[in-house]
Amino acid sequence: MTSQEKAKAYWKKNIQYVLILLLVWFFVSYGAGIIFKDFLNSFKKNIQYVLILLLVWFFVSYGAGIIFKDFLNSFKIGGFKLGFWFAQQGSIYVFVILIFVYILLMNRLDKKYGFDE
Repeated sequence: MTSQEKAKAYWKKNIQYVLILLLVWFFVSYGAGIIFKDFLNSFKKNIQYVLILLLVWFFVSYGAGIIFKDFLNSFKIGGFKLGFWFAQQGSIYVFVILIFVYILLMNRLDKKYGFDE
């Protein structure tokens, strides 16, 4: 048997495996994006919300409490310098507010994509 005949016999025998693998590849590459489109869009939006809220929290806790402390200390709130207040209390208050903002945003997102209860 020549090498060309061996190759033909190999492909005849294994063509169904190749077709199954191509079908699986197509489903994973394109079909999953169509079927799970709402989930993927919801997940992307969720990640955007998380990153934005973390940036706000970082700016308030690190920026206002450390970087801009000297500028903010020229103002007072409740008898305390504003930079000190942000470092001690303000970042905690903002974090709690951000939790409620995240809950509100996620409830809206769940309703938009039909994942609400």
